[in-house]
Amino acid sequence: MKRMVILVLAFVLCFTFVFAAHEGSIKTTAATSAITMIVTNPAEDASHAMNINFHAALGYTNCYVQYTTVDDTAWANAQIQTGSYVTYGANSSNPFYNQSAKNDAGTNITQTVTFLDYSVTLSALMPATHYMYRICDGTNFTETYRFKTAGAEEWSFVVTGDFHEYYKTYGGQRIGNATKAINAAISLAKQNAWADVEHIVGIGDIVAWGVDYGQWKNVYDTNWIKNYSFANTLGNHDAMDRNSVHINNYNIICNNYPLNGYGNQI
Repeated sequence: MKRMVILVLAFVLCFTFVFAAHEGSIKTTAATSAITMIVTNPAEDASHAMNINFHAALGYTNCYVQYTTVDDTAWANAQIQTGSYVTYGANSSNPFYNQSAKNDAGTNITQTVTFLDYSVTLSALMPATHYMYRICDGTNFTETYRFKTAGAEEWSFVVTGDFHEYYKTYGGQRIGNATKAINAAISLAKQNAWADVEHIVGIGDIVAWGVDYGQWKNVYDTNWIKNYSFANTLGNHDAMDRNSVHINNYNIICNNYPLNGYGNQI
């Protein structure tokens, strides 16, 4: 099996290189504002299943995923899948709550973010098939997300990471620079008629502080998160608060990874 690997060196030194954010990097306004932090993660067998993670505002307990193949443009054959959620409210069980962070302008703030953390698995999928999905908050839908299941004889994926997303006005926004590099890699694959890019791999440190909820949101508000599955290796910054105390809860809450790690790793 031939796999094309595109290595993207996105080790962005934002104090040296200042670029404008890619215009296509931020998603358009969705019909519902109650659903955020949507990401597609691989399931244990990504040929036949895919994991979805998203956050909903407190009280939105009837959310579900509607999904179908991309050629079903009218959603005529769409199926729905519910999942489970964990409540992260205004208390100490929420590792993001009452923690020091920065707003988009770079001002120090104390976070008060609360949410329901949803985990959904789409199963019985067809291998090597393009799917689309959207999430309903009980009444209104988000915009459409896409992924391709594993199983193709040839496929490509993009490797990125270590861009330390900080806040929107810092150095032209680091995630904007990283998005430029990722989009360039995807374009390169198309220009060379390589196998389709199906997946984005992060090598860690995609945020500057794992505790800063806004940094994760900036990463997940990108076009490549919307159109590809994504998996990030946990970096020390992804697990760090502003006092350099490390926990892996931030990464777990912001993703829905399978538990079939190497050896006894989850």
